[in-house]
Amino acid sequence: MEPESSQQYMCQQQQGMSSQRTQDLHMYEERFTLAMQTSTDGWWERDLRTNIAYFSPRWKQIFGYTQDEPLNCFETWIERVHPDDRGCLEMILQQQMNGQIETYEADHRVRHRDGTYRWIRARGSAQRDTEGTISRIAGWHTDITERKLEEQTQARHAQHAFFRADVSMALAKRATLQAILQHCAEAIVLHLYAAFARIWTLKQESSVLVLQASAGEYTSITGSRACIPLGVDKIGQIAQERQAYLTNDALNDPRIIDKEWVRRERMVAFAGYPLLVEDQVVGVMAMFAHEPLTEDTLDALATVAQAIAQGIGRKWAEEQLEERVKERTNELALLLDVSHNIASKLELRPLLDIILTQLKTVVAYSEVILYTFRDEQLSILHSQGPLLPEQMKHLLLLIEQDITRVIQGYHHDPFIIDDIYQDTRLSPFSMYTHNERNIVHLRSWMGVPLMVKDRIIGLFVLSHNQPQYYTQHHVSVVQALANQAAVALENAHLYGQARDLAVLQERQRLARELHDSVSQALYGIVLGTRTARTLLERNPNQLAEPLDYILSLAEDALTEMRALIFELRPASLETEGLVNALMKQAQVVQRREGLMVNMEAGEEPSLPFKVKETLYRVAQEAIHNSVKHAHAKKITVRLYENTTRSFLEVIDDGVGFNPNQSFPHHLGLMSMHERLTLVGGALEITSVPGMGTHIHAIIPR
Repeated sequence: MEPESSQQYMCQQQQGMSSQRTQDLHMYEERFTLAMQTSTDGWWERDLRTNIAYFSPRWKQIFGYTQDEPLNCFETWIERVHPDDRGCLEMILQQQMNGQIETYEADHRVRHRDGTYRWIRARGSAQRDTEGTISRIAGWHTDITERKLEEQTQARHAQHAFFRADVSMALAKRATLQAILQHCAEAIVLHLYAAFARIWTLKQESSVLVLQASAGEYTSITGSRACIPLGVDKIGQIAQERQAYLTNDALNDPRIIDKEWVRRERMVAFAGYPLLVEDQVVGVMAMFAHEPLTEDTLDALATVAQAIAQGIGRKWAEEQLEERVKERTNELALLLDVSHNIASKLELRPLLDIILTQLKTVVAYSEVILYTFRDEQLSILHSQGPLLPEQMKHLLLLIEQDITRVIQGYHHDPFIIDDIYQDTRLSPFSMYTHNERNIVHLRSWMGVPLMVKDRIIGLFVLSHNQPQYYTQHHVSVVQALANQAAVALENAHLYGQARDLAVLQERQRLARELHDSVSQALYGIVLGTRTARTLLERNPNQLAEPLDYILSLAEDALTEMRALIFELRPASLETEGLVNALMKQAQVVQRREGLMVNMEAGEEPSLPFKVKETLYRVAQEAIHNSVKHAHAKKITVRLYENTTRSFLEVIDDGVGFNPNQSFPHHLGLMSMHERLTLVGGALEITSVPGMGTHIHAIIPR
């Protein structure tokens, strides 16, 4: 081919290729334009060399801009990104520009022209020049606002479900009302992202809302919002009007007074709900939030407010029931305690003090008087209250005849007088002047007879300074106690008889002891003295033997007499202490019985005298049993204590016995047990036949 023809050919080829490229470029432009027109996504790109940005018509449409508005600055777009998302997006773009990543994909919010924010999914890529430097970045923005809103709605629904479940669990807990409401307030903050939430309950008797729970940014339940009267402040108005109050514009709301606080704390929304049970206000639930509250969130709050109100009503009912059960339990415990005291205490007046004091814990009174009937006459046996003895006697003279008439009229049944100044049966009181009534502080009155075998032996009278105070329930409690008091009076009578008999029996025992020991010794001394006198006249050289015999008998008699006196009243216990008293007791037994008694004790225990006397009597009885019944040859007595208890041990090497068997005739063991029980102690017995006995007394300090 000719050179000229070759050049012409190459030129034609190049022209053809250029034409093809032009056609291809035109086709690509048409395709790109078609893609821009039909795509729902917005295209953007940024030339890093010139910092000029391009935003497609669809991009402008997504964010509310017209096609004529110039948006060719990248910074303009960045400024429209939501502040919470901007930092993360700038970091991603910087990484792309630094060549750390080639492409990226991220969801973030961009401000629409109307001020709202649209959610977009941003995808971008980088383009490098011939030198490998990134010269251009571009990408697509897909509007995913509806999808995000739907996701947020679903998330809120799930969160609201968790919220309702959490509150339901709190209301089902067995806890105090305050603890339950605190859990509910914390659930509002946790699940609804409240700034803080509070719950008040209504104190019915004073019409005041009392703050019970607070969670979030404010947790204190004290201060100016702790007690809010009905109708005062927005909270008191919600309770008084029984209407919810809602706002998403706290700064401009007329009921929210402290605008400076709202601005400083960035509060946006407020929601307050009255807590109603059968149209009765039981409290108020309220919350503040930094974000607007959506309709479904408000619906969830309203539903939970109803549940919390029902929970408060239910808890109040439970507390009232528990209070009634507690009152009934206290009443039964009182009767049981009184029964125990009657069984364990034989002295009447201390027992009556206990009964009347315990009675006040279940039945309040201003004055209580226990009368006894003697020869058809009333006499005061015991009383508690502010009245002086002279006033009680004066009162008795005024009402004795009327009380008797009332009792006869009610056929020995308990009775209640609502107001003794208004009851015509008690004529002296109805004539009292106002000043005279102030002297006797009695209004309502209750009398319960004390019956023994259908016979009145006394009368319980309770009075209160409030008219119409006593009810039939009070009567039933006092009547049960009156039955116990009647038993106590009867026991006191029997105890007096038993005490007289015990004194007689003790005298007889002493007579036997004196006859068996001291009297016999004195008789021997008399015989020995006669023998000595005879020898003095006939054979003085043999006088020493009878005189030694007389001296021995006299010493034995003196020892026995001291032992008897010591057993009756160990004076050294009060003057010298328990340790010395036990040592002397051990020495007496050792001399009298001729066996070995070891005493192991430290310092004097710091115990009341009554407790020391109990331990001494227990040791005395245990040693007596070791000598008389166990036939022991060796006895060990130990006395010691620690920080919480005192201990007494009596150990012997006698015949022993089986402590698991019943021994109805072992009065000594029963006596030790009863003595220790009266001072709050306990008795432990360890024994094996043929291997001795271990008595262990334990008393709390």
